[in-house]
Amino acid sequence: MNPYIDLAKTAIENFIKYKNIISPPKDLSEDFFQKKSGVFVSIHKGKELRGCIGTYLPTKENLAKEIIHNAIAATRDPRFPPVQAEELPYLSYEVYI
Repeated sequence: MNPYIDLAKTAIENFIKYKNIISPPKDLSEDFFQKKSGVFVSIHKGKELRGCIGTYLPTKENLAKEIIHNAIAATRDPRFPPVQAEELPYLSYEVYI
């Protein structure tokens, strides 16, 4: 799987299941820690949009933190009810850098 999507999925699942905001895993490539960029994270349930939040300019100190922050925010997209734990097996993710 794509490392950006892996990070978003891990952040979302930890937040929904355990109310935990993860720290960036230390085994990520250096780009995650050295690069800054705006990021959009989209969540889909089947073909339906379930949430999408992003920033067009960076707001966090690195790409890893930007992905984590926006992934969690997408679970609370105000256009939709909050993502629930029972939905997690049916969700797919997109990350746009």
